[in-house]
Amino acid sequence: MAAQIKRDLYAEGTSRIPAKLEAGTVPWAKPWNSGTAIPMNPVSNRPYSGINVLPFWMSANDGYARRRYLTYKQAKPEGM
Repeated sequence: MAAQIKRDLYAEGTSRIPAKLEAGTVPWAKPWNSGTAIPMNPVSNRPYSGINVLPFWMSANDGYARRRYLTYKQAKPEGM
């Protein structure tokens, strides 16, 4: 029976993070684009998070192509 080599996950992680940072990559940032599935605020261009996402997902069949929502106070100065 061949001897198994035990991996040191702590050492692997601590060597990968600085290497990625030196290469210009932020290893804790998501590498994918969520597209239009995540509701966004059109004024701040930030995705909604937490419990705020649920009512927007529940209105997914409202016929609008884009998932961008703003508050009344944000819409009023824009004349909406």
